[in-house]
Amino acid sequence: MREFFENGCECEVDKQGRILLPQPLREYIGVEKEMVITGVRNRAEIWSKEGFAARKEKRQAGRDKMKARLFDLGI
Repeated sequence: MREFFENGCECEVDKQGRILLPQPLREYIGVEKEMVITGVRNRAEIWSKEGFAARKEKRQAGRDKMKARLFDLGI
């Protein structure tokens, strides 16, 4: 947790209410233009749009594989 929090920083909000992420943070998470903010229990995660889509596809592929295995087992 220390490593996570030591890289924290204050982010400014512009006049339209948008959060302005510092360049090093945008580079770290791979955000070039669009991002996704998603809730996970009591925190928010920021993803590049492409990274989030790739993760979602990978999770779906894992679910499909599990369904096939269960089908093969007759479950």
